[in-house]
Amino acid sequence: MQSGKKSIFTTQSLTRVAILISMSFLLKSFFVLTLPTYRFTFYDIPLMIAGIMYGPLIGGLSGLIVDWFNILVPNYATGFNLFTLSSMMWGIIPGILLFGRKELSLVRIVFTVLLTSVICFSINSYQLYLFMGAGMLADLPFRIATLIIKLPLQVLILDILFKRVIVWNLKFAKTR
Repeated sequence: MQSGKKSIFTTQSLTRVAILISMSFLLKSFFVLTLPTYRFTFYDIPLMIAGIMYGPLIGGLSGLIVDWFNILVPNYATGFNLFTLSSMMWGIIPGILLFGRKELSLVRIVFTVLLTSVICFSINSYQLYLFMGAGMLADLPFRIATLIIKLPLQVLILDILFKRVIVWNLKFAKTR
């Protein structure tokens, strides 16, 4: 390793990523309202934080690991498919748009959460269509309502966490 560059693979950063992955897995697997084509959970917020703090690669890997763990839990997932890609997008897109920023405007957070939500919603809808055909359209209004309800909550939680936790952690990591 070169002396002038810091590695993101420190014990501290790996521990933080592991905690974010664990939080996301618990939210996705146990703290969730699930119907056949409908899921209400906030597992995506720790994945977005992983992407913001450690970049799109770590954010995407975090989503992959969360989905892999979710597959291991009986009756929660069917295997790697577009849902896995969707989980990865929750870390990749915020990582691309927000990684390394010490200040974030509310507009930037709203844009990132909205873009990521629409992309993941589209990927999940297409996967449900592949599984169920046109039958998935019956739950589409509930899924759209969930998207609309979750958006302001995701933005609020991410904004609060960024200002109170992420910025402090980014500054603390630079001083060490």
